[in-house]
Amino acid sequence: MWGKTRASSPVIAPDGLVRDLYTRLFLHAGGATSLVLGVTSALDQEGKTTTALNLASVLASDRGVVDSTDGKGDVLVVDCHRSPITASHYLGVAPGPGLTDYLKRSRTLDDVICPTDRHYLKLMRAGDDPHNLSVLIRTEAMWNMIRTCRERFRLTILDLPSVLTTSDTQVLAGLVDRVVLVVRSGVTPARAITDALTRVDRSKFVGIVLNDHRRDLPAWLDSRL
Repeated sequence: MWGKTRASSPVIAPDGLVRDLYTRLFLHAGGATSLVLGVTSALDQEGKTTTALNLASVLASDRGVVDSTDGKGDVLVVDCHRSPITASHYLGVAPGPGLTDYLKRSRTLDDVICPTDRHYLKLMRAGDDPHNLSVLIRTEAMWNMIRTCRERFRLTILDLPSVLTTSDTQVLAGLVDRVVLVVRSGVTPARAITDALTRVDRSKFVGIVLNDHRRDLPAWLDSRL
């Protein structure tokens, strides 16, 4: 079943909607104690990075999540972008080694996971060689990284590129447990939404975050979310 969570850029509000999305994610995960989530959109500039960061920030501050008995308290955001304006930029984290460096086996996982100014929220930057990301995510090292993150963190959020701009998103979406699609109200073309839904395994979509929602949202879209 499709759920809808309305968000207003740049912050998801209220926090209860974020927790509702989180609950839905774990219900769809069949009682799993940890989860790897991909956050994407059909096109660029729809608010997927701010949505991913707000989801991560709210849940990292939720004692019910970070005090889990299995020790997987922290929330990890993995920056999977080649663009300079990424999760690292929004969190005020300086550039440095990250995902690509780990996948090239030049750094350990602990080397590329850095703290943020939010308690229990960790970040893995895109890395020093983002232009080779497309090649590196198609290696066994990427699959191993996802497995390790699932073992170490309660929630791992992959901030993915948009679906229609690169095939990288289809590859990465195949590795995660669930996918959330961010749609910018009144901006994202209906055809783009439809195309995005056909390019990723439909069974992995757990819901849509409707970003920058306005009351004049077309009825056809509101009815299908």
